[in-house]
Amino acid sequence: MFTVNFDKRDLDDLMRGLGNLPGDIKGKAIARALKHTTAIAKTRVIQKSAASTGMRQKDIRSVTVAVNTGADTASVIMRSGWIPLYQLGGVRQTRDGVSVRNWGTHQGTFLATMASAHTGVFKRSSAASLPIRELWGPNPAADVQNHEDEFLDVLESVADEKLRPRLEHEIDRLLRSL
Repeated sequence: MFTVNFDKRDLDDLMRGLGNLPGDIKGKAIARALKHTTAIAKTRVIQKSAASTGMRQKDIRSVTVAVNTGADTASVIMRSGWIPLYQLGGVRQTRDGVSVRNWGTHQGTFLATMASAHTGVFKRSSAASLPIRELWGPNPAADVQNHEDEFLDVLESVADEKLRPRLEHEIDRLLRSL
């Protein structure tokens, strides 16, 4: 699991400049700006992870959560185990093994559906027919953890580009509604 947090303490200098605004306007504006910025951060983390792992964005999106935990903080959380090779898509049986789009052909493997209706890419452990083991693809959360600096740069750029303008937009919007 990998977690990145945005915290309103990062906005203290901006908020000092907005000190004359009523507290409820500040709170609402911060919460809305963090929610918007967190959604953008989630998208960029997914895009970066997809480019890094070779996985489809939709597979990574399914294990990534953006949480707005109130007016104070927001988080982008990626939780995942290893993704089964079969779920990477573009899987087909060939005479040499199983071919997986963007991952090549895995020699000596086969597609099978278990009694539980679980379908996967499997390989025999030896010449004997049993045991077999399932093959797995990448782990997006591990990729983020292994390249933490690159992902922090992405999140920092989102905060720099989007947070302050969005906060100003939300304050303008709230003041116009008064």
